[in-house]
This record gives sequence, C-alpha cells and structure tokens, in this order.
Amino acid sequence: MENESSSPLARAARALMEADWVLVASGAGLSADSGLETYEALGPDYDQLCRAELLYEDTERFQNFWLSSLLKYRAQVPHEGFQVLEGLLRERADMGRVYLYTSNVDGHLRQLRGFPLCELHGCCEDWICSARLTPEADHAPRWARVRAAQEELLRGGTACREPMTVRMEGGLEEVPLKCHCGLPLRPCVLMFGDEDEALLQQLQKAWAQYQCWEDAMEEEISGSHLVILEIGVGRRVEVVRQETKGSEECEEVLRDVNDKGGRTTLIRVNLDEEILSRTPAAHGSEIISLKMSALAFLRHIAQLVELHQ
Repeated sequence: MENESSSPLARAARALMEADWVLVASGAGLSADSGLETYEALGPDYDQLCRAELLYEDTERFQNFWLSSLLKYRAQVPHEGFQVLEGLLRERADMGRVYLYTSNVDGHLRQLRGFPLCELHGCCEDWICSARLTPEADHAPRWARVRAAQEELLRGGTACREPMTVRMEGGLEEVPLKCHCGLPLRPCVLMFGDEDEALLQQLQKAWAQYQCWEDAMEEEISGSHLVILEIGVGRRVEVVRQETKGSEECEEVLRDVNDKGGRTTLIRVNLDEEILSRTPAAHGSEIISLKMSALAFLRHIAQLVELHQ
C-alpha cells in the first residue's frame, strides 16, 4: 500500500478503514455483478410492468412478472463484494455508525445481518394487500378501472383497513396471490405513478428511521470523519442521488456534515463517466471518483486492506 499510497484506490481504502462513520448509498450497479440486470438494461417493457395499476388491468401478467423477478433475485448469489462490505464495516455497524441506503429491490443487502437498511423503493421479498392502492381523493381517470375491479372482487365484502404485509416464501406455485379479503397482493415496490397509500406509509417509515440516524450522526460528527460510499447508482432511477428538492442525497449529507464541523470523503464508484464527472460543491471534502464496477472496486479494497493489516 505504501508504493501506491496516493492512488485513488489506496485513498479510498484508507478512508474506509479510518472512517468513524460510513454511509453506503447503492444502486443497481451494486447487484449487476451478481448477474442481475440494471434498470438501463431492462428496456421499455420494464416501464410497462412497473405500473401499479397493471395489477388490476392484467393481474396474472403483473404478478407473474414480479414473482419471477423475486425468484430471479433469490437464485442469484450476492457477489463476494457483499462479504467485503460485511467484514470491513461490521465493527462500526455494531456501534451504530453505518447505514445502508439503496434503491435496489432485490433484497441482497438484507443478508448483511445487523446492518440498518433503508430500501427506498421497497423490496420484492415483501408483498402487501392492494386495498389502498387508490386513495379516495384521487379521481384521475387512469384509476377508474382499478376502483371498478376492486369493487367487483370484493362483491359486498370489506377491504382490509390495515393492509397486511406478507413475506414471500417458497416457489411460484406456493405463494399466496390474494389477501384474505379477496384483493390481489402486490410487491412492496414503489412503481411509476404509484399511489398506494399503505406502501407509501411503509416506505416513509423506513426513510424516517434513516433520517433519525443521519440526524444523530450529524450531532456527533464534529471532529470526526464520515465516508460516503456511493456505488453503482445509475441515471434511470435516481432516488439515491435525486431527492424532492432536486439535490443529491449523498451530496446533501456531505454538505451538512461539513457545516457541523466534520470531515467528509465521498467515494463515487461507477462505470458512467457522466456521473463521475459531477463534482459536488462542498468545501473541504475529499472526492474520489473511480470508473469501475462495484465488484472490481470491492475486490481491490479487500486486497489493499489485507496488505495494510
């Protein structure tokens, strides 16, 4: 490590080893090396299948797509880079000083036991009753068919007041496709134009837990070092970087920590040169941009850490 102490990879490894706090912000690029497609590679069909109202327009097609996606995610073993993260961050995670923040819905990060995790889009492993798919105040024409189909399925019955969440188990033929109230289940995954109130409340709860951690970290950060590892975040679904105010979450945290007297390092790992070219305006922060895959990066980090030890 001494011979290459000034290389971007060596600086990244050193920062991750020495950090007091670590925020891992990931996108589809983190799972791509496990054999899962990124959003960019899925094409226009994904846009059609990722509409919540399709659950009632073509229930079988919708559910089969998402159930097959779930089985595909389960069949792919997370690559060795997840183990690198586990070993590198375990001690600080046990101290409450690590958070995982992802737009991925594959559930692979759940295998890092004991790591707090915010799944911004939800996860295919969890399904929920669609009773609150359409808020009562919404009279948009595109939801008219949804309401009519819900009423037909209920046929005088009562939809769930508190839609239940089901953890999917087993194979396609073994999973329940309907709630006990008679309405179809849907994955707890935020889709395009999604207006499922129950799902949104669930995702908001996860976001609030992350926000509590961030607030607590920023209260203690003065004189300490935060590393933000932004890894494999694409441009098609930018919830990790694009927030409601149009600013990037990672960069927002970076600026907040600087304002609180902390030291920050942003490690941006991506194969997209346009993403890597974006340099946040944050005085005093170290920015390390690396054009490489998530797995290649984590393999190199593991080697450098081993040499250092």
